[in-house]
Amino acid sequence: MRIPNFKMDDGAILYKDTVGAIIAPKVAQRVIEELDARMTERVKSVLDIACGPGTVSLAIAKKNPAVQVTGIDSSEAMLRQAALAAQRDKVDNVNFIQMDANAIAFEEKFDLAVCNLAFPFFSKPAQSMAGIKKSLSDGGEAVLSVPGAQTWQEFFEVVESEFKTAARMAKPFRAKINQAEKLPQAMQAAGFQHVEVSHDKIPFRFEAGVQVLDFFQNLFALLSYAPPAIQDHLANAIDKRYPQGFTMHYDAVIVRGGQDS
Repeated sequence: MRIPNFKMDDGAILYKDTVGAIIAPKVAQRVIEELDARMTERVKSVLDIACGPGTVSLAIAKKNPAVQVTGIDSSEAMLRQAALAAQRDKVDNVNFIQMDANAIAFEEKFDLAVCNLAFPFFSKPAQSMAGIKKSLSDGGEAVLSVPGAQTWQEFFEVVESEFKTAARMAKPFRAKINQAEKLPQAMQAAGFQHVEVSHDKIPFRFEAGVQVLDFFQNLFALLSYAPPAIQDHLANAIDKRYPQGFTMHYDAVIVRGGQDS
């Protein structure tokens, strides 16, 4: 299994066609619902950290034309996609800036900050979290999403039952999950108040086992080391266990925290 480099052009395109098309929008919808609940008259500006192709930034900007939305990302390729989407949709209250999450620095303050799915990829999470908090105005809030420990659990249970190798296959994925689980503590350590956590299991349904394998192969080359016979065996095992179709879940964890007034 490998985690693609989403900062490069090829990786940005891969993200757009896989995570960005299949996973991120579904989790983003849950995040946007959280933001909507906080979009009071007090909120005049929103910061989207590691905005990628602008999924959340553009949705918030479109729904709140009086609010200025700023999206930052370290990937120039991602930002090009976001800017093109804003131009295409004629959204003029959003701007995109190349900035690393490890070095968030603004003179102005933001009333609301959001980060969808990126925290597990921060190389210096404590530094990033401190930067997010520092960027908020008095009374500002932050909403972040990360994958929970039960993400794709149904798939890994099948793999473990058939081959006893789920731990090996999932090692890079588990490394990201382990960092994701540190998000509430990272927010508290940065000084966020009233940190709250909620889980939302998002279903992903597949009609056949081969579709499940294609999903993971396209996403993270999860089975790149496995010979075709092993992949066929796993696809057949899924079909045998779930003849009416296979559903696995993305465990979307939403963490909220505030900045004291």
